[in-house]
Amino acid sequence: MENFKESIIPENYFLTKSMEFTRSKTSGTLWYLKKYLVLYYNIFLTDGISTEEGIRKIIDIFEGFIESLPEESKADASKLFFPDKADIRSNYNKFVDFKGNVMFTNKTEENNYIDLVKKFYFVYLMGIGGQNGVNKYVKEQLYKKDFCMVNIKKVIGHYSDEQLDSDAAFKKVKRDYHSALRNERQILCYYGFLHSKSAGSADSEFSSLTPVGEAALEANYDEFRIVWEHQKLKMISQPVTVSFSGIEKSSYAIGEKFAINYSPYVTILNYLYDRGSISGDEYQFIISRINNNNMVYVKEKFDELISDIKNIKEYVGLFKRKADLKQEDFMKELKKYILGIRSDMKKDYNKNIFGICSYRNGIVLNNEKSLERILSVYNQVDRYKIKKHEELFKSCEDELKTKYTSKSQGKKYMVNAKTKINWDLYNIHLDKVIILSIILTEYILKNDIDIEEINLKNEEIKIIKNNYSRLLNKCNLSKIQNLTSTLKMVSMALANNDLENLKVEEEMYEYTYINEFANLDVSDLKEKIRRTSEENVSVTYERIRSTKLINLIKALYNSMYSDKEKLIKCECCGKTTFLTIKDEAYLEYHHLLPFNIVDGPDHYINIFGICPDCHRRIHYGKEQSKEEMYNKIDKNNHLKKTIFERFQFLYNEKILKSYQLEYALAEHIINETEYKNILD
Repeated sequence: MENFKESIIPENYFLTKSMEFTRSKTSGTLWYLKKYLVLYYNIFLTDGISTEEGIRKIIDIFEGFIESLPEESKADASKLFFPDKADIRSNYNKFVDFKGNVMFTNKTEENNYIDLVKKFYFVYLMGIGGQNGVNKYVKEQLYKKDFCMVNIKKVIGHYSDEQLDSDAAFKKVKRDYHSALRNERQILCYYGFLHSKSAGSADSEFSSLTPVGEAALEANYDEFRIVWEHQKLKMISQPVTVSFSGIEKSSYAIGEKFAINYSPYVTILNYLYDRGSISGDEYQFIISRINNNNMVYVKEKFDELISDIKNIKEYVGLFKRKADLKQEDFMKELKKYILGIRSDMKKDYNKNIFGICSYRNGIVLNNEKSLERILSVYNQVDRYKIKKHEELFKSCEDELKTKYTSKSQGKKYMVNAKTKINWDLYNIHLDKVIILSIILTEYILKNDIDIEEINLKNEEIKIIKNNYSRLLNKCNLSKIQNLTSTLKMVSMALANNDLENLKVEEEMYEYTYINEFANLDVSDLKEKIRRTSEENVSVTYERIRSTKLINLIKALYNSMYSDKEKLIKCECCGKTTFLTIKDEAYLEYHHLLPFNIVDGPDHYINIFGICPDCHRRIHYGKEQSKEEMYNKIDKNNHLKKTIFERFQFLYNEKILKSYQLEYALAEHIINETEYKNILD
């Protein structure tokens, strides 16, 4: 017991941050999260909420999700997505009316007002906030037909017969009323659905929808659950973006002892399987504090630790931190982890195939056989994840240890930009092996078989393709041949208990110039390049490099930028290369924001024609040489647009995502001043 106590330090446990997305009385599995994400995207990240076309798209997404639910749940889901007081199909306060007409003295004033309106409009459509006091009164007013944000101060002033300081009350409501929006947005950032420069909680930050968020936005019920399980499996106990508080100058906050758990979700599931239940105290004081340093000890001595849990609680009490002792926050975290596998969500009507446990101030196992089958896959997925990404996890742990030590000593801490963006890029992307493993988990649960018995037939693969079509598109598995070969590889590896050694090669694409565009004039080429680029960056677009776009760009370059020998200058070094056997100038087309690493937009503004030498140097050269090359691109590119101007255009067109911009900053493609100017 003393060994375990010695390993415990304050603020070092499975991430416990703010709200959970479980609404067990009003929502089935993940309904609330789906509604939150769709409205957030259309209110804050696009202007969808302001147009009839945008509202129609929201309705279509909601109705499609409802249609994918079990028949028993559809009526209840319709009430959640289309509540009587704010039914966007017919009975609701439109955004333009909610906003009202206001004259502003400057752009900053206008932006601040619109930002506040959007926050109130979001909680209005979500039906959240306003639990008590003036907030409860404000909520009642929001649902009145004539409500307009222009009058919000007057509304607050009318709250009571007593004289309120309306300015002070207004500031408090502005800060507190939409706290659920802020808190739950932070969770979406931690779990990779949204991205911002830090944790995503500060109002001044901008968040972008990530590839994971895009997959969830389009997903039906089954697909959404798969994405959520995927993110839980990939999560580590404390991602590099977590913040530490209340440990300054604490004698118990010893940085050398800091450690993380690479597999918090799988840790919880294995203890649930072994013991049949996990109490609130067991989770709060033992399981949530399991890390890579004490994992073996806890497994061997778990019964002894439980019998002496009172002493562990007393020891934690010595930290004198409410966060370590307040069970409510730990239970919120536990509910996040079991969201998706609960069998006690009433609106599910027991139709969730993953439903294996219920929540009663802790968790209770209700279906041992199903959990055994889930773990037969998830334990393999966990080993696969760690083998593939252990170097990243170790660098995150080292970074967190440095941050923890600095905070505990009251010193300033500056985040390592490379480590942070590397974590983000891991967290926000779908891993096709993990996605297919979870789909196969659902398959064995539905068919009541063990993973060793799996033997997929072609007809069953076609059914899987149809059931998960949007999600498979996001994994570039839309072609039946590609899906069949990959799915069979994953299922065979799982059946042989050997997933950790599976390597799925990414599809490689050959780009050959096709003369189908040679006869187009320059104006036609430019228009086709513009339209093709717009199609390529659509949220619904499957991320496969567009050979059409490259061929169009080549045709344009041949028409506009070739010399009398038909040679074209490299857009980096400015030198010409050679003519190919097809009598064409040879260039390689490079995505400045890499297509694979950071989802660089397949858009002509992000593409340059460069020589083979520059192409290799920009991928594999030292940082100092890369910075020189970016300066050369600014001077020598044929469109005469600097990298800053290009990024500014992509950001203003809502094409550039926050993680892409942050990657550009970490890679010194742009500097801090340019980064800030793009955001302004």
